[in-house]
Amino acid sequence: EFYTPSQIVIFGGMSVIPISYKGGSEENTVTEESCKSLNDLYILDIPTITFSRPFVANFVQPHRYGAAISSNRSEESPILLILGGLNTEYCYIDPFQLKEAIMPPESEWKLKEHHLNKEKGQTSMKESLRQANDIIAQNNSRIIELEGIYSELLRQDAGIKSEKSTIENELEVDRKNLTDALNQLEKKFKDMADQRAEKETRMKSYR
Repeated sequence: EFYTPSQIVIFGGMSVIPISYKGGSEENTVTEESCKSLNDLYILDIPTITFSRPFVANFVQPHRYGAAISSNRSEESPILLILGGLNTEYCYIDPFQLKEAIMPPESEWKLKEHHLNKEKGQTSMKESLRQANDIIAQNNSRIIELEGIYSELLRQDAGIKSEKSTIENELEVDRKNLTDALNQLEKKFKDMADQRAEKETRMKSYR
């Protein structure tokens, strides 16, 4: 049986590889650590705390870590679904289905053809990467377009604010001129009333 509910399937991950190189002298040797993604498949049996590594035929998933793994939890025909994950250079979005199967007599020939399947898988990965790059390029173009629209809106907003300020200034000047005109008219009416009152007083004095 491929695996049971009491077992844990472990796929991929990362491995730390020490890298040593010499500096100016032999005493100045520096050791660093480099991470490498894996595509190994292991099964951990919980009751016995033992690991096993099943044979995987046909196309083997590319190296990755952080993938999502799900199971149908079936004891008769268990199926694993591996989706996504990362490696040091690529973000995967392709799903893989892994299930138990009996190796047919022609399996040896299929194993010899494994490199062809691998090349097909690499082509599919390149196509997915090309499509992702096309989407990124389209999004970048859209971002540039939106930035241009935003700049134009800012320019229009600045023009509207400037026009508003000009109209407000003109209205303020008109209001001031109207106020001055009303004051002058009131002064003129007052002068006329004073002159009329003065004439009436003089006429009374002549009588």
